[in-house]
Amino acid sequence: MTHIVEEFAKKMGLENHQWIACTHKDTDNLHIHLIANRIGIHGNVYQTDFVSNRSAHAAEEISREMGLTIAKEVKAEKEYINHNSSDHRIETKRKLQEIAYGVLAKAKSPIELVAELRKCGIEVEPVKNKQGSMYGVRFCYKGETFKTSEVGREFGFRSIFSHFGQTPKEQSVKLFSMRLVANGGFALIYHFYYYICMKMIGNNNTR
Repeated sequence: MTHIVEEFAKKMGLENHQWIACTHKDTDNLHIHLIANRIGIHGNVYQTDFVSNRSAHAAEEISREMGLTIAKEVKAEKEYINHNSSDHRIETKRKLQEIAYGVLAKAKSPIELVAELRKCGIEVEPVKNKQGSMYGVRFCYKGETFKTSEVGREFGFRSIFSHFGQTPKEQSVKLFSMRLVANGGFALIYHFYYYICMKMIGNNNTR
């Protein structure tokens, strides 16, 4: 990493400027941030004209010299994949919406809604924040994942419960910590409600 940053600073003409760099892991791709003083050691001011283009060109040169993956080539590959998979995603979304709305019209509770969707091959997964608190759901179907907003406003986290006259505070634990199975019982699936599930199992065993 040090060699990469030093080469980048040299190509950007920052040899006589103070700068500091650090690695950043806030995305799936490890990357480097470099902060430089515009005023050079000898008092000259760094010219920032077209700095974005120049930095991209410098990064690409370094990537080629060191045999690294080039960002724009990765982007182009992703765009190609997305273009060729768009038809499948569009058709999958259409079918998902058709099934989901049909199930919603017949279901009598959030638990039944999730159970019937799963019978149709649609998984409903929780979406959690950094604190581990659930704030939404997503649908997985035929290898594609969709946010509820992509499916329909009726499938928003609060909207699902409102449809049945309930609130997430009352029913979310039951909905996302248990899974309806063929024999009419429930199977545990999500560990973040472990203690509630264990309590329910204990109650069932005492009957």
